[in-house]
Amino acid sequence: MNFKYGGKEPPSWLVVEREFKLPSFHSVSRYQDNEGMNGSQFVENTYSSMEFKLPLIIKNHYYTKSFDDIIKDLANYFRSNEEQILEFDFSNKRLLCKIDGPYEIKPHVRGFGIIELTVKSSRWYYELNGEPNKDSFINGQLTTYNAGIKTPPVQYIKVKEDATILSINNETTGKSVVFGKEVSDANMLLQRNMGVLNAYASDIFNGWPNIAEKTALPVVGTAKGKYTSKDNVMFVDTFGDRIGMSDWFGPAKYKQLDQRVSGNWEFECRIITPPSKNLEMGRKQFILLDELKKPVAVIEARNQSTMNNLIEVIMTLYNENKSKQVLYYENAGWRQQGLVLKLTKTENKYTAYVGVDYNVITGMRYSTHTGRYIRTFDDYAGDYKRALVFVQTQDLRAPNYDPMKFNTSYAKVQQLAVESESPYIFSSGDELVIDHDKHLLTINGEPKYHKSLKSDYFDIVQGENIITVNPPSIIESGYQAYRERYL
Repeated sequence: MNFKYGGKEPPSWLVVEREFKLPSFHSVSRYQDNEGMNGSQFVENTYSSMEFKLPLIIKNHYYTKSFDDIIKDLANYFRSNEEQILEFDFSNKRLLCKIDGPYEIKPHVRGFGIIELTVKSSRWYYELNGEPNKDSFINGQLTTYNAGIKTPPVQYIKVKEDATILSINNETTGKSVVFGKEVSDANMLLQRNMGVLNAYASDIFNGWPNIAEKTALPVVGTAKGKYTSKDNVMFVDTFGDRIGMSDWFGPAKYKQLDQRVSGNWEFECRIITPPSKNLEMGRKQFILLDELKKPVAVIEARNQSTMNNLIEVIMTLYNENKSKQVLYYENAGWRQQGLVLKLTKTENKYTAYVGVDYNVITGMRYSTHTGRYIRTFDDYAGDYKRALVFVQTQDLRAPNYDPMKFNTSYAKVQQLAVESESPYIFSSGDELVIDHDKHLLTINGEPKYHKSLKSDYFDIVQGENIITVNPPSIIESGYQAYRERYL
């Protein structure tokens, strides 16, 4: 029987012994019966060895050479610093492995020699040569059952007709990817300014009261005691229960964006915190509002203690009675600093960012951030997808304490045009391959990157996974193939 190692044909005098059979690497499950329980309890999976002997025959005419010459030729053929593919003409499986000695040749009564070499593999699977062990899409849907025996599948999709959209979804995990005009990493975000809110003002937005100004403003807040208005107070908060929604938007000042911002967007602001002082407490909030002036997100910086000089940044998404805190950041070693705060929405993903710049004296605009803190949230349920129409700012203080003055050097809202929003015209014959094991997407043989194709999309959970392709009419043919896993 013939074989290849590392893509090279063996010497003509070397063949595999006819009786050799490739070991099975499928797992065997063990169960045990327990008294007082119906059925059996799973205990463990066991696997065949990752190491086996490969018997090779040295043909008669070459066996007449000296053993030293034969061993030298064998070592030269099998020598490799890395694992190589071993394949046989009697099997469609290819194994990544290394082959070592001992190089001990045993004579056979029929005049040829036999040597048993050791095959060792550190890999988790056989690779398949050909297309066995696969399932086909039926009406754009197939079932992947993951029992831990096989590697995650590779999905192959061939496009039948021109189409403007294609989505591949795992209905079980809720993970999905939608393909658009380009799926390369270049120019993924085309930023278009949708209204810079009086950027780089000396303190707060033009036309909005400056907390440092001596302007008498009404007290607005939750009634936990009696508070009196002070000249430099915009709002009052007890720092207990958050101010109610109706109280937020009564006399509050807000600015309407140049136009309604839907889809993907980014809010960014720069806050300058003052030097730490005792007996000062306060917070600054930026509230992103929809057309009904209901909050979509709140970006907040605050100091709630006069003792530990702790600065906190919180970013929270809102929708009616739902809320989701995306980021909580704190810095106990507080000193005067600049904080760049960003909240970005790209498709189903929210990214919250805090960039800290302690050198607030020079420039304060896009200085190098000496500290970065990032958190993300995937809104697959679509709970927080409302458009932005207004932005509100407010400064709050604790009662009986002087207000902490968080100055704003700029704030802006940008529309983010993700490339996938533009229609991609798939052509007949386009081929997509999604490898859940290698976390790789290729289109017509070229590796691609897509912002919605996050690493967790490739996860295949234990049990049944329902994979759908929409629209199903786009598929000329589609299937998924597996490799056998033995560990």
